[in-house]
Amino acid sequence: MIDDKEVINNINLNKPFYKSNVLKNIFSIKEFENLINLRPFVNSKRVIVVSTNQEKYKWPRQAWLSDVNTWPSSLLSEVLKTECCYFVDCSKANKKINDICKTLEEKFMWPTDAHMFFSNTKNIEGKGLGKHNDKSHNLIVQVEGQSSLKVWSENDDLIIDKIMKPSDVVFIPRGINHKILGLTKRLSISFVMNNNSDSFEPQDRTWIKLDW
Repeated sequence: MIDDKEVINNINLNKPFYKSNVLKNIFSIKEFENLINLRPFVNSKRVIVVSTNQEKYKWPRQAWLSDVNTWPSSLLSEVLKTECCYFVDCSKANKKINDICKTLEEKFMWPTDAHMFFSNTKNIEGKGLGKHNDKSHNLIVQVEGQSSLKVWSENDDLIIDKIMKPSDVVFIPRGINHKILGLTKRLSISFVMNNNSDSFEPQDRTWIKLDW
């Protein structure tokens, strides 16, 4: 799925880089809408509310649930209006995302997941992760909307300062400080690569096709 040699080479160099118009149409707002309305998908471990103590959200048990720790749609709808949220364990949200994870795993032997970030800045001005670094490498793709991106060097010098637009990508090695803030309604996907030697083996990337 990733056929841009410059992207692959720069990841291999383990240095921050930014490139415009690379990964097009890998996901959509409509697909995201379908996911968040699938109640088994939105369990309490997968949905992370960035700037709020998630333990404050409680709900009564409802009928026919195989997993009672899943968000009621009415509550999640209200949270998405006012909070920045991300969703983990999304690497099989569609075939394109699964194929990107497969490519990264085959190229680098790093188990890869997809985290989806959503925010509505009309109502969450100033909320987000702030300047931070991660324990895994990240290839971040802007899917919808625009985001302010800042990346700092190991010496804390600002080295990337961009407005991310749909299909743009940034690679951020683990331990490198960065900050992304939605300037409009934002949907992005972070391909998180675990390069620790003690990580579990990659997921089964088989994509089931039904021949009818």
